[in-house]
This record gives sequence, structure tokens and C-alpha cells, in this order.
Amino acid sequence: MVKISVSLLSAAVCASLFSTAQLASLAASADGDLDNPAPTALLDSNSSRASLALSSAANRALLADDFGKAEKLACSAIAKDGENFEAHRIYAVSLEARYRKDDSRDQSLMLKCIEAWLVYMRAHAAEAGRIHFDGVGMSNFAPAHDNRYMLAQQHLKILVGFAPHAWETNKHFLQRVQKKFGNLSLADTSK
Repeated sequence: MVKISVSLLSAAVCASLFSTAQLASLAASADGDLDNPAPTALLDSNSSRASLALSSAANRALLADDFGKAEKLACSAIAKDGENFEAHRIYAVSLEARYRKDDSRDQSLMLKCIEAWLVYMRAHAAEAGRIHFDGVGMSNFAPAHDNRYMLAQQHLKILVGFAPHAWETNKHFLQRVQKKFGNLSLADTSK
């Protein structure tokens, strides 16, 4: 079977991979039990397809402003297929939306959001098979037409006021964020 890049698949292609009954079953199970969001037989046969269906359900939840559900569905999609970059984007967007809605501006949620955008931003290096270390590599000098990189940079600039420098590691970037905000706890980060 030919492996298709997840980033090239659209919602229409995802819909063509599943029958209407399978999509309805996935959506129904996603509405209920988030720990077991899809039929086992379907997940066992092709976790990439299940991940696409979960990210589609997460996108619907995101569009319905159900950010908690979108976050959980995106996490499930990422667990099934870590290269599902659409699920990574939905996860980051849902975290950011939850952070913006929260009047107390929970700093741990902000940190999770920043880390999610960093994963999404640096993912293009892994996808292209480029050499990188700790989120930094030659791909950071790729032409600026990489949509994921630019989208993540834009969101990071809005969240914290700046984006990582070209050769800056994720750890160093998070340390700069901590200097700016002062009260972020970076003890949980291993990046």
C-alpha cells in the first residue's frame, strides 16, 4: 500500500477513505467515549485513517467552539499517528483558544500552547527528513513559503511577542519566554 502524506490530504480525501457509515460511527464514538474514540477493527486495520477521521472530528469540534473536545480528539489523533500535522495544528489552536477564553490566563496552559506550536512549527524538518537537533536544523533556513512554519511563528508572536530565532533550540526559546513572563514553570519541559 502506498503511504500518502497526511499534510496533502484534504477533508474530501479523508471522506473518500471512509464510508459514510464508518465516518458516522467514528463521529458517534468521538461524541461519547473519548478514551476509545473509534471502532477497534478500524483502528487495527489502519491507524493513519483513524487518525485522519479523529482529526476531522476534532476540527468539527473546534469549529463548534468546543475546545476541550477538540483538544482531546486531536490528542487521540496524534496518539494514533504522530505525523498527522493537521491534528497537531488543531491541538495547538484549541489550547490557544482555551487560554484566550480563560480570564485568569493559566500559565501552565500557556506553556502547553507554546510547546504545541513549537512542535507544529518544527515538524516540517522531520517530515522532509532534514537533519535537526532539538527542534533546530537546516530546515529553519528553508524558503518562507512553508505554511506550517509561518502559521506557528505568527501564533507564537501573538502569544508571547516573539518567535524562535533560526538556530534557537526549543529549550532556549522557552527560557526566553520565562524571562519575559517570569512566573512560567519550565520544570516539566524536556525540550
